[in-house]
Amino acid sequence: MRRLYTLGIIFLLVTAGCLGGAEKGEEMATGTQPTSGMTGQKGKAIYDANCRMCHGPDGKGVQGTGAADLTASTLSKAQIISQVTDGGEQMPSFKDALSGEEIEEVAEYVMTLR
Repeated sequence: MRRLYTLGIIFLLVTAGCLGGAEKGEEMATGTQPTSGMTGQKGKAIYDANCRMCHGPDGKGVQGTGAADLTASTLSKAQIISQVTDGGEQMPSFKDALSGEEIEEVAEYVMTLR
């Protein structure tokens, strides 16, 4: 069951990266800069446990998984949170697997991979 959740988060993050965000020449939404410190460490641990399998240790995606390259994502923090919470085409929702705080922490960590 945990593996399914892990795959789900990975897919969600991959899908989030594919959805795009600000077009070239447009600014990203305000409040999208990642934070640092303890939250970043917690977010990395959550990422490693749930996302790394498909997105890889650096967020570039593991070949053959179809995972999005998170380093190229332009999604805002709110958009990433939405993807992780609600899921996508191939990625399941993580609203029952992770707390709101955990989802926010992993979103902040994902933004540091850019």
